[in-house]
Amino acid sequence: MLYFWFGRIKGVALTRRICIIFLTGCCCLPLSLSGYAASFPDSLHNVLSRAKGVEKFNAYNHLFDYFEANDHQSALKTAWQQLNFSRQSENREWVGGAYANLGSLYLARGMADSAGYFFTRAYEKYKEAGNDDATINQLCNISTACRLTFKFEEALAKLHKVLDYYTAQKDDFRIAQTLANMGTVYNETGNNEKHDEYMRKALDIQYRLPVDRSRGISLINLCLSLSSQRKFEEAFGYGKEAVEVFRLLKDPFFTGACLVRAGSAAIGFNNDSEALKYAREAYEISEQTGNDHLRAEALRLLADYYMKHSDFEMARKVAFEAFALADTSNKSDMIYHYDLLTTLSIQAGDKQDALKFYAAYVKLKNEAQEDEFRDKISEMEVKYESEKKELIISNLKNRQKLQWIGILTGTLIFLIVLMLLVLRQKNLKQRRSLAEQKVKQLEQEKLTIATQSVLDGETAERSRLARDLHDGLGGMLSAVKLNLFDVKNGVVLESEDVQKFNRVVGLLDESMKELRRVAHNMMPESLSRYGLKAAINDFCSSISNLKFHFFGEEKRLEPRLEVMIYRTIHELVNNALKHASAGAINVQLVQQIDSVTLTVHDNGKGFNPAEAASGAGLNNIRSRAGMFRGTVDIVSAPGKGTEVSVSFMI
Repeated sequence: MLYFWFGRIKGVALTRRICIIFLTGCCCLPLSLSGYAASFPDSLHNVLSRAKGVEKFNAYNHLFDYFEANDHQSALKTAWQQLNFSRQSENREWVGGAYANLGSLYLARGMADSAGYFFTRAYEKYKEAGNDDATINQLCNISTACRLTFKFEEALAKLHKVLDYYTAQKDDFRIAQTLANMGTVYNETGNNEKHDEYMRKALDIQYRLPVDRSRGISLINLCLSLSSQRKFEEAFGYGKEAVEVFRLLKDPFFTGACLVRAGSAAIGFNNDSEALKYAREAYEISEQTGNDHLRAEALRLLADYYMKHSDFEMARKVAFEAFALADTSNKSDMIYHYDLLTTLSIQAGDKQDALKFYAAYVKLKNEAQEDEFRDKISEMEVKYESEKKELIISNLKNRQKLQWIGILTGTLIFLIVLMLLVLRQKNLKQRRSLAEQKVKQLEQEKLTIATQSVLDGETAERSRLARDLHDGLGGMLSAVKLNLFDVKNGVVLESEDVQKFNRVVGLLDESMKELRRVAHNMMPESLSRYGLKAAINDFCSSISNLKFHFFGEEKRLEPRLEVMIYRTIHELVNNALKHASAGAINVQLVQQIDSVTLTVHDNGKGFNPAEAASGAGLNNIRSRAGMFRGTVDIVSAPGKGTEVSVSFMI
């Protein structure tokens, strides 16, 4: 939507604009309703009396549209009824639509502040409903309300959000419209440079789109802005292009309006031939369309042309024709006419007309200044009221903020006290747990020391018994054997006695072997002399179905650990022979830098490890491993043999 007013700079007719461009779809779009005509309120009232759900909501929309064009009071009543219905239906989108209708109604009545409130509520409801398009639509409406209440920074902030949304949607048409709207806001702040920048950005996009009215409007707005900055040649270029756009669109009114504005710019940079050509074409269009307003504009442009060429008689003639067609209710338009006629009357030497037109000019000029002063007062009042409302809202928000701060502070203090109590309780629990662990650790260390002492005593006792058996009883049996042979050498024995003698000597040899075996098993001499590998190899060699495998680095270990490993293997092998009825047993020893692992595997009858977990033999093995931070793993099942792995840390 474009609004124009006209002025004069040094005898050149200029057009300058106060421009309001609304995005297509900025106001709430009425929903379609079939089955009846929206132009008949009685039929719509009948529909409302019996309709439900979406049909009723749509009926309210159409009734609102009808009254908005004819009866604002009835439109307001209808919008509130629609809002109450939508609230009862608990439909957020319907509530948003009703708020949007109220906003558009108040905006049309010039109550932009109230319109902004309702547009904001509509925005919130559409956002809750997840309708992104409608949400952005209301954001655009809010920016319009902000602009009309002189909140230009807020209006620009809203439009930037709209621009971000349409940029993400890659909607070039709406991106261009939003950029043009941003230019409009800058124009109203008097920032021509920013206005022109955003209009050019809009044009860059519109050039890539099919030709439409929005391109022509952007072009003519640039023409008007540049003319007001006295950049007439550049303004003419945009005005000429706008003319071509509206010619292509076959829009005679906008074509004529653009011809007049481009012609004014042409006069500004002395392109008088184009100015005359455009003025005459605009006049022809006004004749064809019967548009008196356009005819008056074309005649004024012709008057400027003739006056510039000092043809004052012709200029006065067309100026009077334009004056006869002028809209007397448009003060700024009439001021221009009186100014032009005063100048031409002076040039023609008609003092009477000059004084008459000048008096009318001064009178309207004063009235216009008074109107402008009242407008500024109204603007200041609106701004004051807005600031007053914002201050009240700010105070309420600050009070609410202080209340929330108090609540949050109290809650925070409560949470801190509660946390301290929890931490204290946790700390006490941790202390008790540490104390219990320390007691368990001390008990374990005590048990380990006791077990180690027992094992050390057992080892010492075994060593002593093995030594005593080997050196004492073994020596005595050897002496007996020698004495028996001495007796035999001095006596002649019968063959029967010889057999008995030999049987006794054989039994004596077997006793000596058994004595050595028992002594060796109690504490093998090879263990202390040659190490763990040799001792285990000797032990395994003494049993026919027992095989031994050694892997890793062969070096001596701590004597106590060597005895521990040897005894563990000895016990596991005895268990396999005694309980498992194993036909084959494999013993494996893996010696690494930081650990030693032994594995005893048999093909016996196996067992369930869970049921035998509390056996004395296994507990003894676990206790021995625990002394050296070791572990015991048992893999077995009935009928599938047994594998026991014991690891000792070095």
